[in-house]
Amino acid sequence: MNADAMQTTAPIQTSSCAAHRSHKSHLYPIDAFDSPHPSDNSRFQPSPPINPVNPDKSALLPDKCPINFRYAGDKSRYTPDKIPVPRFPPLFAFSAFFRIFSDETFELPRHFRHIPLPMPARRVLTLARTMKTIFFRVQLLIAAAGLMALAGCSKQPSTPAGNTDGGAAAPAAKPAGKKLTVGFSQVGAESDWRVAESKSVKDEAAKRGIDLKFSDAQGKQENQFKAISSFIAQGVDGIILAPKVETGWDQVLKDAKAAKIPVILVDRGIDVKDDSLYATLIASDFVSEGRMAAEWLAKKTGGKANIIELEGTPGAAPAKDRKAGFAEGIKGYPDMKIIAAQSGDFETGKGKEVMETLLQKFGGTVNAVYAHNDNMALGAIEAIKAAGKKPGVDITIVSIDGVKSAFTAMVAGDLNCTVECNPLLGQMAFDALDKSIKGDKLPKKTVVQDKVYDQTVAKDVIGSRQY
Repeated sequence: MNADAMQTTAPIQTSSCAAHRSHKSHLYPIDAFDSPHPSDNSRFQPSPPINPVNPDKSALLPDKCPINFRYAGDKSRYTPDKIPVPRFPPLFAFSAFFRIFSDETFELPRHFRHIPLPMPARRVLTLARTMKTIFFRVQLLIAAAGLMALAGCSKQPSTPAGNTDGGAAAPAAKPAGKKLTVGFSQVGAESDWRVAESKSVKDEAAKRGIDLKFSDAQGKQENQFKAISSFIAQGVDGIILAPKVETGWDQVLKDAKAAKIPVILVDRGIDVKDDSLYATLIASDFVSEGRMAAEWLAKKTGGKANIIELEGTPGAAPAKDRKAGFAEGIKGYPDMKIIAAQSGDFETGKGKEVMETLLQKFGGTVNAVYAHNDNMALGAIEAIKAAGKKPGVDITIVSIDGVKSAFTAMVAGDLNCTVECNPLLGQMAFDALDKSIKGDKLPKKTVVQDKVYDQTVAKDVIGSRQY
């Protein structure tokens, strides 16, 4: 058969690509593009020219027809030498991009993977796969964040963002049944009162099953800074602080607040610019204690006395307030005069040393001693005895704390009066800490009520003293 005959008998191309896309019976799952073998006229008839006027430029050649179905016949015939590179019109680009992005199992058919694709096709396929990877990773991150949020909500009840009383911001509530860990920074063990306070906190922690981290600062504020920083680093649930002095606490307590760790102050207050740095203060009214001591002494001496005042640690709240309260109490008695005042640092030994020195100078005129705590009073008693005088008779002595050793001295006749300052603050401190962790409102100060005890009742109550 010659060429003219072949041209005469060639089949008429009447079916379009759109027509073949409707042959549902011959479809596999849709891929990016396929082109059936051009010799398979039983299943495929290429499209006529799109623009008959200019067929050279507008004709959509049969071997370039981009169709969206896979031929269902023998795919072994699809080899690179028989499959021409298809065109890549915009509609096909969008279709391929959408299907790759939405179908995670999409890949080009095995026989088409090494066909050199046009650059637009490569770019669309690469972009689609890249965006699809990012999309699914973002989905996983969102799902993980949602699960974490749900888990957090199921474990922690909502807490108020702040405290209307100006207290520290409420920390997250501790999951029920989990053991609390609390740090306790104590000034030291310089007095019987301080030892009793430490024992009260330790006993209450053991009673409640709380893991207590105890730190004895040995009378140094810098050691308390280190202890609090260590508590924060350990992630404790709360901190109980008995501060050495009033000032210098701003930075370390800011660190505790930033870590959402509530701080409970016990027995001594602090001077900070922001009182939300601590949740509450549980302490006696030191000014009132000094006033009560002055009123008792004024009554005992008939309003006439030359007084040596043994002061506590300089800068400590009890020392400042007890001095102020005592001065206020004797203001109405012009014949009650403080002839000397010096710090004994709340310690028995230092109280004795200071009293020995002052007796050498004022031994002939002094007839009363006011000590800011019982331990310094006990040291003064030793110094008075060493000087050949009778304490409690020749020199009237009044002090503050109400420790058991003071009652023993009263029974012996050496000490005349003590004003109670209750050191058993463990229960109140942990009650306040528990409320703070739960987000409950707390007053900025809880005042412990104190009493005055003198020699007339000492023998009757000494057996009931717990400290």
